[in-house]
Amino acid sequence: HLWVQEVAVPDAPRVVLAFNPQKQLEDKRWRERKLEQGWAAMDSLLDRWEQGRITSDQVAIRDATRALVQMEAHRFFHVQVRGGTLSIQENQEHLEREARLDGVFILQSSAQELDPQAIVTAYQQLLWVERAFRTVKSFLRVRPVYHFTERRIRAHSFLCVLGYLMENHLRQRLLPAGAPYSARAALEAVEPLRVVTYDLPGVPVPIRVCTRPTPEALAVASALGYTLPARLPLSAAA
Repeated sequence: HLWVQEVAVPDAPRVVLAFNPQKQLEDKRWRERKLEQGWAAMDSLLDRWEQGRITSDQVAIRDATRALVQMEAHRFFHVQVRGGTLSIQENQEHLEREARLDGVFILQSSAQELDPQAIVTAYQQLLWVERAFRTVKSFLRVRPVYHFTERRIRAHSFLCVLGYLMENHLRQRLLPAGAPYSARAALEAVEPLRVVTYDLPGVPVPIRVCTRPTPEALAVASALGYTLPARLPLSAAA
């Protein structure tokens, strides 16, 4: 599903445009998710401001910036304090600019021996490597490391790499199924799922009940070929 076209740009190396509709959908959903997470954090900040729990303008800006940067949503918000009023708005100009670039790659290359498709393939391989490092550092949070012995640091790094391999495997399972979810979005959809155990009087074994899945969690499970039960059988708790 990749559209590739080389374009002529004066006084520039080879320029190749590539468009992927699947990535366009993923980019849009990622941005919507970041906006939702950002507003949740900003609503909490506004409540603290109105309750007088924030002591100064600088603290408000600092806390807002820290929260938005942590969730990678800082580009989508304007935060300012004027006349004792804390104002938070979406950065519409940046949102519109990013929406126009959803699923679009603009590549430059000096390799004259490669056709446009080969140039895109080479960049994709580079992007996969860079994405692996970004995922390990941000989503899997390989840093900061709170261990001091070599054995524990090695174990921490091993678990982060193992987490990346699991995410990559999930991505490979979702693509053939045509699921409209990236691996990260799928993991976030199923993360709230829990199994709750109840010990009831007169029942010889505990009863385990799954938390109610969201429509997104059900869609991810269906794409992976799984059915989420409303209640686990009693034999499973024995």
